[in-house]
Amino acid sequence: MTMTGERVPSQETVTAPAQGQGGGALTAGQTLRQARERAGLHLASLAAVLKVPPQRLEALEADDYDRLPGMAFVRGLASAMSRSLKLDAEQVLALLPKTEASALRQDRVVASVARHPVLPSHSASYGYGGRSKFARVLAVLAVVLLVGAVAIVFLPQIRDAAGLNAADAQPAAADAPAEVATSDAAAVSAANAAAGSSDSTLALTSLTPAAPASTPAPAPAPLPTPAATSVAAAQPALQAGGAPAGGANLPTQGVLATPTTGTVVFSAQGESWVEVLDANRLPLLRRTLQAGEKVGVSGAEPLSVTVGHVQNVAVEVRGQAFGLDSYKRGNVARFQVK
Repeated sequence: MTMTGERVPSQETVTAPAQGQGGGALTAGQTLRQARERAGLHLASLAAVLKVPPQRLEALEADDYDRLPGMAFVRGLASAMSRSLKLDAEQVLALLPKTEASALRQDRVVASVARHPVLPSHSASYGYGGRSKFARVLAVLAVVLLVGAVAIVFLPQIRDAAGLNAADAQPAAADAPAEVATSDAAAVSAANAAAGSSDSTLALTSLTPAAPASTPAPAPAPLPTPAATSVAAAQPALQAGGAPAGGANLPTQGVLATPTTGTVVFSAQGESWVEVLDANRLPLLRRTLQAGEKVGVSGAEPLSVTVGHVQNVAVEVRGQAFGLDSYKRGNVARFQVK
């Protein structure tokens, strides 16, 4: 007897009775219920010992297997209940319905495996995993070989095509400086021709025969204008030095023909300098203005204008006075004409 008054089964194994009250064979549930009642255990107490809900034990004793998760669970619960009640588990399991002839033998195998789990051997694990790794390695090697073969086949063709493109580009690059040199030579020739015509005019004027003595003395020959003097001085420089570089020829061009009208007109009251670039960033005007000079310029817009010593120059844009105060920084103003 326990302190709660329940009767504890003895340590001896109890053999399940073979017949019921009506003389028929007992079922597994009836055998377990009679053993529990003989042991004096309440259904809830046995459920607490086995750590299962009482409803599961009640369904097992009533042979109501549909209320249980499955026959594997039924066999496991019946085996555990038999051990707690000191019954022969094999006899109780033999009373359970069998789905196949070897159900009892399968239960023993399951119990044995549960007590002694069999770990997979190294060879078995290698059977699938090793073959899988080997197949992946072979696939990677095949891809590498394929890429190498493609590179070997097509790389010479790509190299030859690149060489041909480079060879085609070199003559084109060589032709570009020749065209620039030709255009520069044409510009110098035009300047020389203009200077030569001016000199011819001056020579013809000086060689005009004097009038007869009876006629009034003719007026003295006019002196060469500053522009003609500048042209005569510029001609030897052009012939000796060839085409001037960069902005060195811009003042000479301004002396040769200095327009006083255009999109932008500069009027100098003192020494100042101006620079005008067209839309292609090519210089249209870059020179120093002296007091009294007036220069105009036009070109592809927008025109980028830079004026130095803004206090000494007045600017007109399309005939309208243009203030530089809002564009100057220090004594330099920068603005665009669009």
